Order: sequence, then structure tokens, then C-alpha cells
Amino acid sequence: MIAFEMTRQLKALGKEVSMLALFDAYIEKCTYYDSLLLKIAKNTGFYIKSLLYIFKFSAGFKSTIAEKATLIKRRIMGRYWSLMHGKGHNKLGFFGYAHKIDKYNNDALKRYQFMPQDIEVDAFKAETCTFYAEDRENMGWKPYALKGVNIHHIPGEHNTIFKAPNDKKFAEVLQQCLDRVEHEK
Repeated sequence: MIAFEMTRQLKALGKEVSMLALFDAYIEKCTYYDSLLLKIAKNTGFYIKSLLYIFKFSAGFKSTIAEKATLIKRRIMGRYWSLMHGKGHNKLGFFGYAHKIDKYNNDALKRYQFMPQDIEVDAFKAETCTFYAEDRENMGWKPYALKGVNIHHIPGEHNTIFKAPNDKKFAEVLQQCLDRVEHEK
């Protein structure tokens, strides 16, 4: 979202943006400004589809169960922290900082309304998706990138596309994109 908005602002200032690269960044349509009834309907449908997606075990049975168990544990710890220390309590150190960044990012993402731009997006997509997404093919970007969406498949899942051995394939594909942009100038 930040890179997309930066691109919009730079183009509005007359600056050239040669490439917008997004790393396993899916977007869903904003429901924040919808009526309560419409928001409930959209979110309920999304959560039902998300729950059903879990049973596809796209990353393999053991891996999916482990990943979902970690996610549930994190949510329980977050609820526990809020109940014991209050929502306004500041966490200390790195985890407090990371928590604060996540909170601000999530709040901004809920409210941000994506508007179509006359741009092309290079989306680097993890081959293994461990969560439900409405638009798996274009990662939600097609209505907003009017010049098209180039999908580049990277081995691994969201948390491992930059780790060995996937990092080498990622670097190779990124370099090809940079070379393409340089050649087009």
C-alpha cells in the first residue's frame, strides 16, 4: 500500500516511476466506508471462504497445521496482553516497536481506498499461499494497475521468499525486471 501511494504521489508531482515492485502483497477491497450491513455481509463471506481454505492444506498438512497453530497462539497472546495490560499499554523493546508498526499499518490498510493508476505493477508472488485471497491470480491489483500486472512466481511461501534457497531465484527474477525497465528507457 505504501509503495502504491508513493507512486501516486510521485507521479502527481511529475516524477517518473520506472517500476513498482510489490513483494507478495495481496490487497482486498476496502470495506471500512461501507454501511454496517454491507460490511457484515462482505466480511462474513470472506471469513467463511478463509475458513474453508484452511482445509485445502495448500502448504501440506503438517505445515498448514503448524502455521495455523502459530497464528492462533499469536492471537491468544495479543488478546491476553490487551486484557492484562489494557489496549493503551505500551510494550517495550523491539516487540513493542513491531507491534506498534503492525497496528498502524493495519489501521491504515483498513481505511485506505485504492484508486486506479496509469501504472504497471511487478508483483513477486510466493508459489505457496497459506491464506485465502479473493483474487489469487492478480493478487487484487488488476483493477488498480491500468497498464497491467506482471506476476513473477517465487518459490516458497510469504515468510520464506527472501530466505535461502528461494533468495537466489528471487534475486534472479528481480534482476530480470530491473534489466527490462532499463532496456525500456
